[in-house]
Formats: sequence, structure tokens, C-alpha cells
Amino acid sequence: MSSSTQTGRGRVLKVCHVIDEFTRQHLAFRVERRMGAADVIDMHDLAVLAYGAPQVLCADNGPEFIAAAVGHWASEHDTLQAFIPQASRGWADSWSPCTTACAMNSSRTTCSMGSTTRA
Repeated sequence: MSSSTQTGRGRVLKVCHVIDEFTRQHLAFRVERRMGAADVIDMHDLAVLAYGAPQVLCADNGPEFIAAAVGHWASEHDTLQAFIPQASRGWADSWSPCTTACAMNSSRTTCSMGSTTRA
């Protein structure tokens, strides 16, 4: 799933998460200014090496997820694709507030330390 956010300078950042829906374990995460299907596939390949292939890949309808290359990747890994309806957009965004803030690190705080600034 992916979401986007803006930096203090107004630049868009794409944040993509791989989360196990059963355990809620965060398996992988990537932040880029632009993200395409190849980036999504690379991230999933790393997650598969560590955790094995998923039975179902649930994603929003962004172009980086509905691309034919991602469908081909899913077929190669015997993974079913499921897409979140457009009206449920907030579902993906609800996972990312802390990771987005940490990725942007605009205030030099870390999520694991609450709102404390790193030394």
C-alpha cells in the first residue's frame, strides 16, 4: 500500500509499506520522490527473501500497483492480487503517520522516542 505526503518545501514523497495483515508486522517500507512498478517489485522481492511470498497482495489502485509488471510478479509467486476500493483511500494512509514523520524527519524526532529529539 502506498500514500504520499509533502515535505516542508512542498515536495511530494511517496511512502510504500508492506504489512502482514494478520500479524500487523511491518515487513518493508520505502520512501521515494517517485515510485514505479519496478520499485514496488524490488521492495516485494526483498520482503519475499526475508518472509516468503504472500498468499494475497492487497494494494490500492495506484499505477505502480496495477501495472502489468506487478501482476506478472504476483503470478510468478502464486500470489493473488486484491485491490482496495477507491473510496477506502484512508485505509492505507492510516498506517503511515508515524513512518511518514520518521521518513521525513523534519523535526529531528523519532517515533520510537515519542516526541524527543535525537542527540
